[in-house]
Amino acid sequence: MVELAKGVNLHVFPSTKFKTISIKMYFKTKLTADNITKRSMIARLLETNSEEFPTQTAFQKALSALYGASFSADVSRAGQLHQVVLTLNIVNDKYLSVDNVTTNAMMFLKSILRRPNAQHGQFHPETFQREVTNLREDLESLSDDKQSYAYQQLKELYFDDSAQGMSIEGSLEALDNLSNEDVLRSFASMLSSDEIDIFVLGDITERKVINLCNDFDFQDREPIVGEVFYHNENDELRREEEVQAISQAKLNMAYDTGVYYQTDDYIAGQVFNGLFGGFPHSKLFMNVREKESLAYYASSQMDNFRGVMYVRAGIDQAQTDHVIDLINEQLEAIAAGNFNEEAVVQTKEMIKNGLRQSDDNPSTIIKREHALNLVGQDLTLADWLAKVDAVEAKDIQRIARQVQLRSIYVLKGE
Repeated sequence: MVELAKGVNLHVFPSTKFKTISIKMYFKTKLTADNITKRSMIARLLETNSEEFPTQTAFQKALSALYGASFSADVSRAGQLHQVVLTLNIVNDKYLSVDNVTTNAMMFLKSILRRPNAQHGQFHPETFQREVTNLREDLESLSDDKQSYAYQQLKELYFDDSAQGMSIEGSLEALDNLSNEDVLRSFASMLSSDEIDIFVLGDITERKVINLCNDFDFQDREPIVGEVFYHNENDELRREEEVQAISQAKLNMAYDTGVYYQTDDYIAGQVFNGLFGGFPHSKLFMNVREKESLAYYASSQMDNFRGVMYVRAGIDQAQTDHVIDLINEQLEAIAAGNFNEEAVVQTKEMIKNGLRQSDDNPSTIIKREHALNLVGQDLTLADWLAKVDAVEAKDIQRIARQVQLRSIYVLKGE
């Protein structure tokens, strides 16, 4: 890691494995209910146009001039952090007849950040209004996908902090009260105050990347203080049901796990989740869906920066309580050691295969390294695979015993 300025860090991963150079910039700040919608708008505006490339056509032509480079701006959440993530992928100069693509690509990024399509204290009005409309349509469409809607309602029910329960894209209420000037001020604050991590992966030297990144002229800022993980305070069971005109009920459940990314229980937690509902051979799939035929789908997923596990199932609403009981029976069975070695081996192999496959994708490698950086750890793929192999049955049982049901949301038909 190289500190370009206080609170601005560069991570270069030289590799001859890929013919591309992948660049990700993470702008990180504390997650609040107030900043989610603003920063969602920032990401949308940044990937649309800029002062130098004021139309979408000009913007795409600039990328085409970089030999088909791809650029995106997204938002993400990691525990108590909100992140605006800029991604630029380019062909390495070494495989082209020119030698300035990497330099021009970094100039493109600098232009987007330093010269947004804004003047007189606001973003270009027409562009801003178009992206407000697009975001509103995306937020409204969540209610059309009933499973996504039910999943979002579960999170709002489960989390005590409204920012944690909010969609990472924002809220309609916040969008309705958002001004152009507010978003530009939020963007200026992001540039001057956010902690920044820049990741570069490809066949390139650290020295060259440092020289290119120094041109961004990032100034010192205070690093984020405090734990990245979010710990929900609720210790009571909450249940909510809603009726809509649907034919298949959506059952969503949230469990406290006490499992956090790369802590002592993390790897055992991954194996537990695979056995419980993460893979096609899991207990939820085999027993709830296949054997009992009580669910059209049933699976579990863990958020290890917030210590929560979600279970989602499409069910016959007349069987709601029976399905809830059966899901919890699968958890109790694992806690009691009611699983065989073959299932454990299969789960471990699927986890390890996923890790090996991720090592063939530049974007996934960077995301993995970024997550490790958030918790101050350095872990090789070999180390990770060895940790998976080291998980024992008693570790899986321990995780199952500490998992506690906290919220149930059911979307039913009329």
